[in-house]
Amino acid sequence: MALFNKQFLKAIVLIERQLPENKFQSIATGFLVGFAVNNESDLSKRQYRIFLLTNRHVFSGQDQLWVRFDKKDLQNTARFPIQLKIKEEIKWLAHKDEKVDLAMLTISPDFLNQNAVDWSFINEEMFAYPEKFEEIGIELGDSIFLTGFPLGISGNERNYAIVRSGTVARID
Repeated sequence: MALFNKQFLKAIVLIERQLPENKFQSIATGFLVGFAVNNESDLSKRQYRIFLLTNRHVFSGQDQLWVRFDKKDLQNTARFPIQLKIKEEIKWLAHKDEKVDLAMLTISPDFLNQNAVDWSFINEEMFAYPEKFEEIGIELGDSIFLTGFPLGISGNERNYAIVRSGTVARID
């Protein structure tokens, strides 16, 4: 039995920049995250707004990047441009603390579904904030998983994220 939920892999996307001659370079990992827009207690009825989260430095100074998703047909991937700046208007948000390297951009679930993207999202109920660590039992020595596309390693036909296990080494 795998300890890592494979459904999370559908929430991980590859962020690329376009090079000359219609080639692409992998530059970052992104995660699709859903934040509830209603307080429905029945989780099956809860609605979410979906965002692409990545590092602030990935979006900074860029007008356009590309996001690569796996397709539902399991045969290939699909690349879509994301406009980060139109004219002088920045279309993404950054964490208010400039020391926090976090940025997000709204993603349309309808667009993903219309384009047969095989996607999922990590909902905010799964987040673990430091003030809740004791309540939910997170402590030093616990096992964790890290995933993404380090050094641009991603696969050619599909997005093959690297999944590594680790241990919580510090909480402060």
